[in-house]
Amino acid sequence: MKKALPILCLLAFAGTTIAQERLVEWYPDGWSNALGRAGAKDSLVLVMFWAQGSAQCDKLFQETFGDPKAMATLKDIVCYSADTRSQEGHELVQKYRITSLPTMLFVKGDGRAEDGIVGFIPPEDFGREVERIKRGVDTRSAFEKAFAAKPADLEAGFRLLVKLEEVGDTGGARQVHEQIRAKDPSGATEVGARLLLSDTVERVLEQARGEKREERASEEQPTHLDLAPVEEVLRQLEHASVRFDGWSWVASQYGLMEECEGFVRASRSAWSAASDDTRFGYGRNLIAALYEIQDQLEGADRKFAHEVGRAVSKLAEARAESFEGCQEGCGEDCCGSPEKILASGFETLARAELINGEKARARRHAERAAQLAPESESAKALLAALGQK
Repeated sequence: MKKALPILCLLAFAGTTIAQERLVEWYPDGWSNALGRAGAKDSLVLVMFWAQGSAQCDKLFQETFGDPKAMATLKDIVCYSADTRSQEGHELVQKYRITSLPTMLFVKGDGRAEDGIVGFIPPEDFGREVERIKRGVDTRSAFEKAFAAKPADLEAGFRLLVKLEEVGDTGGARQVHEQIRAKDPSGATEVGARLLLSDTVERVLEQARGEKREERASEEQPTHLDLAPVEEVLRQLEHASVRFDGWSWVASQYGLMEECEGFVRASRSAWSAASDDTRFGYGRNLIAALYEIQDQLEGADRKFAHEVGRAVSKLAEARAESFEGCQEGCGEDCCGSPEKILASGFETLARAELINGEKARARRHAERAAQLAPESESAKALLAALGQK
């Protein structure tokens, strides 16, 4: 049998692993030449953004770039390694607005980013993604073509906008954003509603940043926000999924500002807009947060916590009964078995009952949670708290 040769994957040398040396050859002639080579071949450049000492980068190099089958999918693709600590690597980070490592960007010969993969990806998934991108499925060009063919299709425009943001083309994303907003300024469609909400949030954040600049404070996330404009927009929107996302964001901001009344008010609105699938995970997190601030809650707030706790418990029963594997919103601490899901529901209910001063009920449900999931540290902590009281 003929011995397999290393794949010619033109990567700029910038420090290699053993696995990389076996399966790829590094192209040493710089970024502009890599683009030129891709253009001549009517191919793509795979730009691998990495940094020395990054555990996820090392894992990607060793496991995925060390897998012959995964690397075989890169045949005829021009690959380029961008060490983000080098001058050229840093310039590419700025050009394509890379914010996370590792990032793999697929770029055309003209320098336009077509698609990308962020973070570690297993070899099998990597191979599938590369084949998808080579076929031109759900790529930037595919979404551009679809939106150009049906400019009234705002969903098509939104898919393009998301892809442009993913590949770092903020200018292109802004243009598409403005096109969609012009076609639906009031947020009648779900896409229009999301962009209306996004614009309102951005104005609120920019106002807070401006106030900080005037005070010569840091440019980090503002510590105080005037959320009234966001709340006003949310009250006008009809799409429940958008309202949930918006109100849960507002609640999180009130939480950061330690404003209990605003946090509970926004959480109520988020809860009312949440779907059953979303309510399970959101409700668990909400009760945990309310439990921490229970001394600040009014009577109506405690009643609301009870309502949420009972709903989460019922949802846990339904999920456990139909369990076929992990579901959205389950979470690591309750995922893996019907018993863990049920335990999470009982624990959430126990916290809600404790918020309402129902210690005997809370103790019974906490004990049930500990029986179902004896390894649960949160259930043990809750039992310990109940024992102290």
